[in-house]
Amino acid sequence: MINLTNYIIVVEGTTDTTFIRSFLDVEVVNTNGSAVPRETIDYLKAAENNKKIIILTDPDAPGKRIRSLLDQELNRPIHCYLNKEDCIKKGKVGVAESKKEIVLAALESISENTSNIEGNWVSSDLYDLGLIGQDDSKAKRIYLGKKFNLGYPNGKLLIKRLNTLNVTYNEVEIALKEYEDASSK
Repeated sequence: MINLTNYIIVVEGTTDTTFIRSFLDVEVVNTNGSAVPRETIDYLKAAENNKKIIILTDPDAPGKRIRSLLDQELNRPIHCYLNKEDCIKKGKVGVAESKKEIVLAALESISENTSNIEGNWVSSDLYDLGLIGQDDSKAKRIYLGKKFNLGYPNGKLLIKRLNTLNVTYNEVEIALKEYEDASSK
């Protein structure tokens, strides 16, 4: 498990905060929903001078809106994604509705991708790998989203997330081979 001493995890609500703190000793900042207060943004901007900011919002439209806002305001937030199907309980979707193991696995997957070096993915790479422009491109992107904890990305967002997380071309080729092998069974 990564050492979270120098991190802040940003979540949407108090139930998410309580859930994360029940198994992690880390600073958690709550946005109080999608209308993120200016004070919260200012605090995170100041805090990123000393700590890395992990955005762990719900896998839904308000969570995406918060990510987008914080992505514009902060210098280099680290995006941690949970798959929607892992975050549903009693008809409600959210981080607090997931399980400890799911969150820990997602956090673990970002641990080695927090350097300042970014990848160099471009759209022709996605086309060459069949991730855009083909009948099964969407299914492949969904598979990669789950495999690398990217959420569900369209082509443009996939480029950004692969570059941000510094996922290599070779890692994607291996994952797509696994996808093909599983699909052919």
